[in-house]
Amino acid sequence: MLWVIVRPYQIPYRSLTPKRTECENLLVPVCLSASHIAYCSLRMEPVYMALGHASGLAAVMAIKAKTPLQNIDVPALRKKLLEQKAVLELASLANMVRSAKLPGIVMSEQEAEQIGHWTGSAYGNPVDGSSIHDANTEIGTKSIIYRLKIPTAGKYEVRVSYASAPNRASNVPVIIEHAKGTQTVLVNQRKAPPIDKLFVSLGVFPFTADKGAVITISTKDTDGIVGADAVQLIEAR
Repeated sequence: MLWVIVRPYQIPYRSLTPKRTECENLLVPVCLSASHIAYCSLRMEPVYMALGHASGLAAVMAIKAKTPLQNIDVPALRKKLLEQKAVLELASLANMVRSAKLPGIVMSEQEAEQIGHWTGSAYGNPVDGSSIHDANTEIGTKSIIYRLKIPTAGKYEVRVSYASAPNRASNVPVIIEHAKGTQTVLVNQRKAPPIDKLFVSLGVFPFTADKGAVITISTKDTDGIVGADAVQLIEAR
């Protein structure tokens, strides 16, 4: 079963205005440019109020500058909104570790194959704002499989991320399938990850482009809650 932790998101100013070639001076704080999925969550009165607030200030700025709405100084608009106590970004989002900005090859738990019933969580500071755990139930029946494509054959350092806690398992089996076989490494999730307090290194292994890398986090014989977040491969130099 796939669990997804829903996080707040920002709405860019450009979504409130059509292209200048289509309509030069129009602000649309209600029927704005958005996918049906995004619109499903933003069509709430508090969001409309925030968008109306931004649109009103933008209109005043455009009039004073004698410029089309599409050309206003958006950083200045943000500054004015913040002065008026508008919330533009949550601190938790600003501090979030994003997989797209991490080096190497990264796969989140949401992209991996989940076997058994896992519970979504935002505990700690997980990559992309979410992780999963097994709730320490049905031990041995659950696993999560990361299948990563390798662009260039070579040796890669394998890292896994997790949130540490006293009730986490001290013996989480992580199986690495590489070019020369399979190796299992036990991870103590009661200890804080040593790399940026997020990742732990499992070692360096050879991988080929045709086989790729398969990393499996298992709950077999574990002695506490098993957490799973992102897997990262860093090319060894």
